[in-house]
Amino acid sequence: MTTPAAAVAPATPTQTRTSTYEATILVNANDARADYEGLLANVRQVYEIEGAQFIEIEKWEERRLAYPIKGQQQALYLTAYFSAPTGAIEKIERRAILGSVILRQLVVHRPGKDLELIRAQRAKSAAAAAAAAEAAKLAAANAPPGEAGDRPRFGDRGDRGDRGDRGDRPDRGFGGPRGDRPAGERPAGPPRGGLAGPRPDRAPSTGPAKR
Repeated sequence: MTTPAAAVAPATPTQTRTSTYEATILVNANDARADYEGLLANVRQVYEIEGAQFIEIEKWEERRLAYPIKGQQQALYLTAYFSAPTGAIEKIERRAILGSVILRQLVVHRPGKDLELIRAQRAKSAAAAAAAAEAAKLAAANAPPGEAGDRPRFGDRGDRGDRGDRGDRPDRGFGGPRGDRPAGERPAGPPRGGLAGPRPDRAPSTGPAKR
């Protein structure tokens, strides 16, 4: 008598753990000026081929690099937020290093709550900067036109009027009377060794020098 074989439960697919990340990506500035959308598509492909899904990716600014990277002196900075399997980051790094699309990148793990806080802070900062720029524009438009001719000159002392006859100015005693000293002859001054000079009542020392 044979016993029936035990039924084998079907294998359940293992769930892939995903996390959210923030990335700063440097790309060739010349390529970005020539075809930004095409360059952006190539950057997305480096990530998405490894299972990443972008939440947002946008242009930040163009900077001059402190040192050349892959022969480039200028780079366009991109900021991106994406979700990806935890094991995909190493593969994305390898693709970025071996490829020519991405010059350099920095990927940082950001939990969902942190990511939302960062996005909210960025939106708040952008709104504040836009409001400040608009206020400065309105202030410049409403400012009265200044005329440089109406401004008093710095140091202008105005009309000082008639100061009258000041008379003979007395000797201030700076030099004293010159007497009969011939022109060009100067009185003997202190010795060149200094203002003090050697004392006449002290003989030069001939003993050993003090340490």
